[in-house]
Amino acid sequence: MKTIYLLSLLLFIFSCTNKQTKENYSIEELLTNNINDFNLPIDKAIDFKKLHDNLKSLETSEIITKLEGKNIEWNTVSQGLYIIADKYLKAGDFDNAYIYYKASALQYYNPMAMAKLARLLRTTEDKVPPFITKKSTFKTDKEEAYILVNSGLNILNVYKKHQTRFKYLLDKFVSNNLGMIDSYNMPSVQKEFDFNKAKAELDTRYKKMEQELEKIYANS
Repeated sequence: MKTIYLLSLLLFIFSCTNKQTKENYSIEELLTNNINDFNLPIDKAIDFKKLHDNLKSLETSEIITKLEGKNIEWNTVSQGLYIIADKYLKAGDFDNAYIYYKASALQYYNPMAMAKLARLLRTTEDKVPPFITKKSTFKTDKEEAYILVNSGLNILNVYKKHQTRFKYLLDKFVSNNLGMIDSYNMPSVQKEFDFNKAKAELDTRYKKMEQELEKIYANS
């Protein structure tokens, strides 16, 4: 009886501490994959440019079908959610763009999504492009925007360490966001929010992101 009890206890502990995996996941599940709870495999030699171009050529429904396929790869989900967000943004659907950018940025640590999410959170009503629907349920947050875009820049160091073909991410991020990052050196921009508080929060938040992404790579 004692042996049976110990075996049962060990099986219970194992089931509680090990992440559960399946062959495929719904888009709703993928949007909530926290710190890679689903143990999605990571292709460390993936070609980010080719991946981006292939996903961009698909319709939103086709991307979702691809992401819900068997044994989907981590970076593919990350970039797929980012592309879906881009398509929603282009269609003027601010809220769905926000949802998908946020998932790609904060669940999959996609630097490009972090920058796009930062741009959304910096947008004020008078600066919204004409094709964007102004009605949205989220509020602008310039402090969070600062944290996100700078976290995106910093997290590229982790990609550089683990992904052999990450240069596309670096080039794309820098070319699209260097101006926004540089703007935070301007006193007039720093006065728009509590800059010192945001800077301290950035250090704390980024360290946590870095540790979590390193852990994901270590377990892949």
